[in-house]
Amino acid sequence: MMNQKRKTALVLSGGGALGTAHIGVIKILEKQGYEFDFYSGVSAGSIIISLLAIGYNSHEIWEIVERTNIFSAMFDISRSRFGLVQGDKVVKLFKKYLEDQRIEDLEVPLAIGTTDFSNGQRVMITKGSLVDAIRASISVPVLFEPYFHPVEEKWLVDGGLSQNFPLDYAIDQYSGNNIIGVDVASSLSPDFLFFDHKKNWKGNNIKQVFERVLRIYLSNQQIHFPQDNRVQIIRPQLHNYTASDIFKLKEIYQEGAKTAEDFLVAKD
Repeated sequence: MMNQKRKTALVLSGGGALGTAHIGVIKILEKQGYEFDFYSGVSAGSIIISLLAIGYNSHEIWEIVERTNIFSAMFDISRSRFGLVQGDKVVKLFKKYLEDQRIEDLEVPLAIGTTDFSNGQRVMITKGSLVDAIRASISVPVLFEPYFHPVEEKWLVDGGLSQNFPLDYAIDQYSGNNIIGVDVASSLSPDFLFFDHKKNWKGNNIKQVFERVLRIYLSNQQIHFPQDNRVQIIRPQLHNYTASDIFKLKEIYQEGAKTAEDFLVAKD
């Protein structure tokens, strides 16, 4: 148990529905007295850090998820040829909770990861509307139309394409003593990545193949992360779930809380 507040940077990965595990992790960290004084996140992680940064706690964020069908808001069929989802409905939903809050006006530093669609380079957004930044960060190509960010003046797409877990950004930019990263979408452990591995495995359907491709891709992003003794990474054991498991959000949330509890016991 902790007797005093402990400040730390918080880094949250992308992961679609798996991002619900972030909330469970944060719930346990809050109970143990952690305070966050720096945020970086991508896609689903960008939504949660934004809500935290303007004052919501984990309980309130989970209530929002429970009473709001966030994923149904994403089925806003586009009439253009550049994506299946236009994104207006999800922007309206985010504005309900984030209003017109601007990143540079927040009390603590916050950065949201996106990808420049013209050249594939990562763009960390640190200015402008929180809603604009989130809309860019969740813009999975083909599903969402690319988003023209008014401050960056670039067409941006999902931050996961360039770096789904912006831990390196926090290492470089954060001057404090502790960095906690929560990675819900990948792992450097071969046992986790290939938990169902069999010789000549190729999957039983296109969904399984896509999930395997995603895990391999995201794992390889992290090979060259800089070493830093301030960093601790929490990886909820979510190999039984996928980024599209929108009907299992409570289970995923609970798995996040359980992993965080185990993490804190191991620390003690």
